[in-house]
Amino acid sequence: MTDKRNFRPWTIRLLAPLATALALAGCSTAATNGDAIKAGNGFPAPDSAWVKGGTFVDPDSVLRIAEGMNKDQVRYLLGNPQFSEGMFGVKEWNYVFNFYTDIGREYLSCQYQVQFDRDMSVETTRWRDSQCAELLIPVEVESVEDSADRVALNGDLLFDLDSAALGLEGKRALDRMAVILQQEYTDPAVNVLGYTDPLGDAFYNERLSQQRADVVKEYLMARGLESSQIVALGLGEDHPLARCHELNSRSALQQCFQPNRRVEIVIAKAD
Repeated sequence: MTDKRNFRPWTIRLLAPLATALALAGCSTAATNGDAIKAGNGFPAPDSAWVKGGTFVDPDSVLRIAEGMNKDQVRYLLGNPQFSEGMFGVKEWNYVFNFYTDIGREYLSCQYQVQFDRDMSVETTRWRDSQCAELLIPVEVESVEDSADRVALNGDLLFDLDSAALGLEGKRALDRMAVILQQEYTDPAVNVLGYTDPLGDAFYNERLSQQRADVVKEYLMARGLESSQIVALGLGEDHPLARCHELNSRSALQQCFQPNRRVEIVIAKAD
């Protein structure tokens, strides 16, 4: 089946400089990030962390944080919380993470908070600075023709594995998408197109792509767009961006086919 993987072997394509530079942390310089310099908005002061200067975390570990996880699962992905959170019944864990940018060895320091519910399961997460969420899942509008714009979103980043359930960072990406549609377009006509890779059963893939397109449509509607503005269509394996049939191992195929697992949002421009 298309998205059945026990882990994500791929490195976030748009953050490749980040992932390959993790070992160079001691040689880097921090980018200016005014919002992260002072405490506030429910976050502790960065200099009160017991890990000074933050830690360089694999961005994939952050993307894998999901609602319902317990504290041991969060600790496995992110490590121990970095502030004096207390001993019992703690419902917030705070971190300072460093992410490399595309500018040499410069990095951005980001405050990240995990909030737990009464059962001590992940309820939600927060970034102190919106730049940090945008770094993990960029939302970039490209003009594909005179009459349309397109945003291509990585399906592996938007959704939980082998499902149409949006991840926490996927929701943030669609929040930004909704703002773009409402602020930069007048009464936009939007096509949400879901795609999968060719692995597994074609019928299953088409159904999953339709479910994901429907979920994106429903999420955008919940953020203020009208149902009549959005058409959701699952296209399964159609229109592949990557062709990898010369590879033999399933894990290599899954990684090579990653660009095919996507959601495209096509916006018709007003005449």
